Amino acid sequence: MKTKKNFALLLVIVSSFLNIIEIKAEEPKSATVKLNIVLNPIQTIIVNTQQDVDLVYNTIDNYEEGVSTTIKDHLKIFSTGGFEVKVKSDSDLSNGDGSNIESSDIEILAEKGTNNKVENNVAGRVVLGEPKTLINSDSGGRDLMYNITYNNESGGKDKYINLYKNGANTYSTQITYTIAAK
Repeated sequence: MKTKKNFALLLVIVSSFLNIIEIKAEEPKSATVKLNIVLNPIQTIIVNTQQDVDLVYNTIDNYEEGVSTTIKDHLKIFSTGGFEVKVKSDSDLSNGDGSNIESSDIEILAEKGTNNKVENNVAGRVVLGEPKTLINSDSGGRDLMYNITYNNESGGKDKYINLYKNGANTYSTQITYTIAAK
């Protein structure tokens, strides 16, 4: 009887060992995961230098020819992918006492600035007023600099010669640059 018990015990041990081997020999289990990279459009535009721009008439020639100023690296742009920059003025230029200079007298010109190697279309002269496309690009980039010229040649030919009034010489408007994904 003891032999039968020993044999039965041996059988249980061998059987357990074989089950362990079978468990270890099973095919590995697996699970899958889908990985997504989600890219969102991001655009930023910064007026990098000079928040106030002055077109100063201080010579006889200025009144005859108009004035212009170029600000190097004035706009700094970041964009994931293509983008469009529009420019507009909020209103005509006003001096606060009811006199105005039409915003359409002002032209804006954009040119590539420092280290800007992105292929894009920079509009010729854009007349202020309603939003107009100034920069149009099919590709994005980081730290894209643009030189901006504010031109008031329309103020030449003595157009503003009688607008000077003692104490109310500054005519102002707000200019807004807007960037959007393409």
